[in-house]
Amino acid sequence: MSISKKLRKPLLFLLLAVLTAALIKSFFIPASTAVKSSDTVLELDTIWDRAVQGSAVTFTCTIPEDARAGSVLLVNNNSIPFRLLLDGTEFYSYEDPCGERGMALQKIELPENPAGKALVFETKPLSVSSASLFHAFLGNENGIFLHVLFQNLPSIIFSAISAVLGAAVFLVYLVFSGKQVHGSELQTLPPLGAFLLMAGIWVFTDSGAVQLFTGKTGPFVLLSFFSFMLMPYFLLAFIRKMLSEDRRVLQILSWLYLASAGISGLLYIFRIFRLSSIVPVFHLLILINIILILRFGIQEIRMFGNTVMKRIIQGLVFLFLFSVAALVIFYANFSAPYSLFYGIGLLIFGIHLIVSAADSFYEHMLKSAEGKIYQRLAYTDVMTRMWNRAAFLKRQDAPASYRSACIMIDINDLKTVNDTCGHQEGDRLICDAADCILKTYDRIGNCYRIGGDEFVVLLDNASEDIVAESLRRLEQHILAKNADRSWPLEIACGYILNENGSQSVKELFNEADKLMYVKKQDMKAKKRREQ
Repeated sequence: MSISKKLRKPLLFLLLAVLTAALIKSFFIPASTAVKSSDTVLELDTIWDRAVQGSAVTFTCTIPEDARAGSVLLVNNNSIPFRLLLDGTEFYSYEDPCGERGMALQKIELPENPAGKALVFETKPLSVSSASLFHAFLGNENGIFLHVLFQNLPSIIFSAISAVLGAAVFLVYLVFSGKQVHGSELQTLPPLGAFLLMAGIWVFTDSGAVQLFTGKTGPFVLLSFFSFMLMPYFLLAFIRKMLSEDRRVLQILSWLYLASAGISGLLYIFRIFRLSSIVPVFHLLILINIILILRFGIQEIRMFGNTVMKRIIQGLVFLFLFSVAALVIFYANFSAPYSLFYGIGLLIFGIHLIVSAADSFYEHMLKSAEGKIYQRLAYTDVMTRMWNRAAFLKRQDAPASYRSACIMIDINDLKTVNDTCGHQEGDRLICDAADCILKTYDRIGNCYRIGGDEFVVLLDNASEDIVAESLRRLEQHILAKNADRSWPLEIACGYILNENGSQSVKELFNEADKLMYVKKQDMKAKKRREQ
């Protein structure tokens, strides 16, 4: 065991002990005065009187005596037109006939010295019952800010988590795309990332949190509406890629979402109708969407045993339950945080989708790795660990690269070794020759065993000097190998350079083979003369 491994555990234990001691010490440091907000926000719903006068509804209350200068009203009127009167004098009015501001919060400064005066909200709702959705709060700037912040804190947290998850999914996609990893599983990541980003954008822009940073609610209302409309499109794109077969009805539904978003945008531009008027229709489409995905997902599990789809269905059940709860809250009381229920359902569902995509992608990578292993085995010579004849035949028809070289190598007297010493010694001779060739060329070229005693080496960016130097090193490796051999290893080589870049690998091989054969004959003739 190395010294670093021996010291790892003691060092980690020492680090943990130091951090623990530092934490314990921090509790004995004298405390500073805690920062607390003494600013309270008064909910006027608890003190006003509601009265119906024809088509108008009035809410009346008396401003508390302790109301300080600079007091403001935070009005959540849900797009209902209203006007404000203080002791009978109007000082603010609001009207948004096209609903372009959405359900924005109205922050209104009270006139000077409001304490003890009668405050009247006069509304003209579409129906008298809708006036019950009208809410107002009284406080100073700091108190109102904290009220809005804490009211929307869950939405802000969810949006941040959803955005981070969506960005992480896109990052994984970019990383693996850069590594040229292919497959339908990889293509599920972009729509999944877009779905998570759209979910985060919708929950954030649908809440009152945007008004903590800007009073420009118009663009955020539009962004909220269209992110909500595009969420199902990206969800369907993800689900369609996860299913074994594409369902035409899901494809039609996808185009329907895009078309409805485009048409709604045009109608919004020309103020033909309020965006909020299409929301019930869209809610119905989403429920149909969930039901169809559940149906096809269950079929997928039954027919193909798709375990990945099973996890998606589990997440979809959570989304369905929370969506129903959100819809009930939305239609019962617009001012309630219905988007929070959507957010919780979307977060649970999003996590299920990420885990499902990760499982599917992991299975794809395993299969891809297995495929590469089998492919490697199919083109590898088991005895020598070189590329085999099939691999060389696959490449020989391709054009040779410019200034490449083909080296043909043949073992001398292999048949004699087999007849004299047996095939086991002949196999050892082949392995020793392959070992010398790989030591010489494995890092600079591709080595192939194309026959019992025949080898081919293909080099790129070669020159006469490079080839000559490589053959010298090959000879040195053979001399070193022969020091431990009873029967010496001897090879014959022939090579050709593709200097003009016009020849194919096969043409280079034929030329190198002829030159190797000539060399082999010369070596045999020399032996006979020496004998």
